[in-house]
Amino acid sequence: MNENLLDDLSSEMQRTIRRRSLIPIWIKIFIWIFLVMGALTISVIILGIAGFNFELDLYGYGANEVLSPTGILLSLLFLYKGFVSYSLWFEKDWAITVGLIDAIIGIIICVMSMIGISLTSVYRTSFTFRLEIIFLIPYLIKLSSIKGKWLAN
Repeated sequence: MNENLLDDLSSEMQRTIRRRSLIPIWIKIFIWIFLVMGALTISVIILGIAGFNFELDLYGYGANEVLSPTGILLSLLFLYKGFVSYSLWFEKDWAITVGLIDAIIGIIICVMSMIGISLTSVYRTSFTFRLEIIFLIPYLIKLSSIKGKWLAN
């Protein structure tokens, strides 16, 4: 019976190593960044309720108050990104799906930010390009390309 337990653990460890190896290093770096940011967001929300203010900024949107509508939206985005990072790092079955949703939401918000700023500009000649989109599009493509291998493991 102990042999079966060791075989199960061994096969689980091999599956874990294989799934994590599908993720390129640049995505792993962002996974760790957003794991930390997601964890910090919980503290920021609690401190925001206690009356402290923090400056939040993501995808071209910013808020000086955590409990403002924009602050709540940004906090939810950071929490979701933390959840996606957790799912990818710990190789959950649904990780690729929530990662694809994360990438699509990020691209939509970046495009809205770029279009919105240029349309609301006083001179309407400026265009703001969000650098986040340079990472979001390859992130979407990479997750789409590894989805089959991820689910097969």
